[in-house]
Amino acid sequence: MSFDKPFVNIHSLISLNGKMVGPYWNTENGKASMSDYEWTSASYNIDAWLWGRKTFDAVLPSTENPPVNPDKKECPDGDYYAVTDAKAYVVGIDPSGKLPWDRNTIKFNERPEAHVIEILTEKASPQYKNLLRRLNVSYIVAGKEDVDWKTVMSKLKKDFHINVLSVEGGGMINWSVLKAKIVDEVSLLLSATADATNSVSLFEANPYMMNTDPVEFTPKSIEKINSNGIWIKYTPKY
Repeated sequence: MSFDKPFVNIHSLISLNGKMVGPYWNTENGKASMSDYEWTSASYNIDAWLWGRKTFDAVLPSTENPPVNPDKKECPDGDYYAVTDAKAYVVGIDPSGKLPWDRNTIKFNERPEAHVIEILTEKASPQYKNLLRRLNVSYIVAGKEDVDWKTVMSKLKKDFHINVLSVEGGGMINWSVLKAKIVDEVSLLLSATADATNSVSLFEANPYMMNTDPVEFTPKSIEKINSNGIWIKYTPKY
């Protein structure tokens, strides 16, 4: 897709049977792979990482409804940029405005503290957008019902100066960006372990997304790393 956007990679730790999460994390190989996940991610010198709404459950203090003021029914149109010169950003895909924010930054593992950028659609209420403004959480409104990925990527590059963006799940977000043809590389850390739980896999179709046609890839590199795992990079065939 020819427009000015960040370099976008999908970076994920997976089991031998393609699961992103599960009991395999607690095995010896799984724990070692978790450590390898961070340094392999850092090797890209990312400016921001991107998560889907459900992935934030692990880092937000609450999964309750966001503490909006129901009386705040008026909100200026368009985007809201609270910070555009942060050292790091975390981008949240939250079309309807559901994440219960109580702050405008996230500290995750050994990564630098990251300013939050919410990606909303026109489905998000003015009450929710007013909450984000009160907390100084930046947001981009992109799309009526579904996320307009081209708009998102253009604004992340132009307005927030994000040159390298790492997409890190969940499975539906990974598939959505792949089908939007904005992914430059897929980086997989394959842990030498497996479990048979019914947990989320690397790519999952959104039940409202009809485009489930296969996508092919070209292998770019394969490297054995010190946790009995393999680091594989692919380029999508668009």
